[in-house]
Amino acid sequence: MIRMQDKTWWLWIVFGWALVLFFAYGPRLEPKLFPVLSSIQIVKMEPTYIPEIRGTDKTGTRMFVRFEKYRNCEYLGMNWEKLLPDGTRDRVYLQTKNDGDSGSTRPSGKHIAGPWLVGMRPNAILDQSAATIAYRCHPLWLSPMVVYP
Repeated sequence: MIRMQDKTWWLWIVFGWALVLFFAYGPRLEPKLFPVLSSIQIVKMEPTYIPEIRGTDKTGTRMFVRFEKYRNCEYLGMNWEKLLPDGTRDRVYLQTKNDGDSGSTRPSGKHIAGPWLVGMRPNAILDQSAATIAYRCHPLWLSPMVVYP
């Protein structure tokens, strides 16, 4: 039985709830409060033939992007998705690694990356797409960020 004179029991309850809230909302709040990088800005894009694209239309986009990395976190991967009219998303072909270090973990600072090959036409990228990058900044959870648009 808990004695009312012992004032430490409520600290354990508050600590327990704080721990639950930390792990429930931390992964969603961290990228908004402490972003790893800025939104990407497309510097150059041009239509190109990409044989790996599924379907009959093999026209994709070769592009270069600019961004600023704020935190020194490990890059895990990137998804580029086509936004469909019904609100769902369809993942499209994306190649970020080529001869350079595009797609690797970079130090903090301003960067230009590319060429990236995206399995969408240039006008569709501008109007109907979104990009997400996943980072690991610490061992507690992954930090996914929407970086485009």
